[in-house]
Amino acid sequence: MTTKILSIIMLAAISFTACKKESAVKPATTQDKLLGKWNLITEVTDDYYGGASHPHNYPFAAGDYMEFKSDGKVIQYNSGTSMTFDYGLIGDTQVWFIIPTNVFDIRSLTATDLQLYNKDVYSPTEYYESTLILKK
Repeated sequence: MTTKILSIIMLAAISFTACKKESAVKPATTQDKLLGKWNLITEVTDDYYGGASHPHNYPFAAGDYMEFKSDGKVIQYNSGTSMTFDYGLIGDTQVWFIIPTNVFDIRSLTATDLQLYNKDVYSPTEYYESTLILKK
């Protein structure tokens, strides 16, 4: 009888531990990290033509932002004007705005920093590149 009780207790213990839920935290996806309000800090550009680089740094005003929504819309507030347009992810490394061919590389995406990079090549000797720097 003691062996039977011991067997029941062991079976119950095994069943209990087998049904135990895992409490592992699911890592945040690129979409999860992107969602929310990001302060526009600066845009660093380089307009390369005539054999020379023409870099510029355009700081944004305090209060300028981009807010990524879960419905595929982004709100951009800049210089007192608000615009809403579509966006989407291409894998985990790129985001498009307005139309799917307007693609930016996600250079950095953490809980507090976002850098988006775009380069338009006009010819082998002419291009325009832009890095948008945002912070939460």
